[in-house]
Amino acid sequence: MDFGIFGNTNPTVNNNNDKNHYFIGTIIEDENLVKRLKKVRKKLLNKYNLQDIHFPNLMMANYIYLGYFPLAVAKLYMDDIMNYLLKAISEKCSKLYCNISNFKLTYDQVYYKIMLQFQDKNNKLEDIIIPYLYQKGITPIYGQKKHNEKPTIDVVYFKESTKIKEQREKFGRKFKIIADYPSDTFVIDTLCLIQGTPIKSRVGTPSTHDPMEFEKVKNYEFSLSGKNNNMNSTKNRNKSNNETLMNNRSNNSGNRSNNSGNRSNNSGNRSNNNSGNKSNNNRTLVNNNRSRSNNSGNQSNNRSLSNNNRTLVNNNRSQSSNEMNTSNASTGYNIGNSMNAATNQSNNTGSTLSNSNFTYNNE
Repeated sequence: MDFGIFGNTNPTVNNNNDKNHYFIGTIIEDENLVKRLKKVRKKLLNKYNLQDIHFPNLMMANYIYLGYFPLAVAKLYMDDIMNYLLKAISEKCSKLYCNISNFKLTYDQVYYKIMLQFQDKNNKLEDIIIPYLYQKGITPIYGQKKHNEKPTIDVVYFKESTKIKEQREKFGRKFKIIADYPSDTFVIDTLCLIQGTPIKSRVGTPSTHDPMEFEKVKNYEFSLSGKNNNMNSTKNRNKSNNETLMNNRSNNSGNRSNNSGNRSNNSGNRSNNNSGNKSNNNRTLVNNNRSRSNNSGNQSNNRSLSNNNRTLVNNNRSQSSNEMNTSNASTGYNIGNSMNAATNQSNNTGSTLSNSNFTYNNE
């Protein structure tokens, strides 16, 4: 999930033009929690005999990775896009009460990373905040990128562990990092921009697993001062509005279909009435002809006339069926056009985003 964009990939420390990694996260300042997390790290080092390790200089929660670029670009990104999103969250969301749920292990072909995933009481980070920042702040710039859907706390990075290697070979995908972690509730009350400065450069594309010094970027910190109920009501209103819109569309489609059916039935009724009237008139004509035939002895001609009239009735019935088919076909054509128009509108929206001035490299 490392978006190396905007120029070269070999940063030099303490240069304003150097590139850094940028995240939206929270610096954990609860001293008791920090001490417990450091103990967790120590236990992992001993239990799994981790080799060639490094770890963050700060304990922090990560939500969204923004990219790898100079500070000037980071400020532009924040001022033009992320500030508005983070302000909206801070105004509608209050403090989040969280608990750690499990360990997670990832690998970037050089370093393994052990992190802790956590969740807040009402799952607002996972269900609302992270998806909102990703969809509104990441996707319009980079397109669809791989990202963590749950908030995490990075604990330690390492290159080798014979114990983990043995257990992974034994258990395969069922392997899990097992160790005790803090069960106490902790509070997330701010969101901020975090800068990660690489301590040393690597050959090739930079990674968020590389050794870094982390710090909070001034002027980009947002306190969660709103009310949780506001976010819930907004989400519910949006869901309700979407359901109403879908129901209206469904009803309109049904009305159009019913109207089409009515037109078709009317056409059929007109055809049946006309056919029936013509058939009755023809039967009367047949009877008259039969009467004349009895008088004149031309029964053979009258039978021929009767057969011709039956053919006329059948032709009228066929014409009615064709009118019904034409009506249904016309309705299907209109519905198809509506679906195509909606698809074209969606494609145009996607083209507008992809044709923006932002560029990115694939992972």
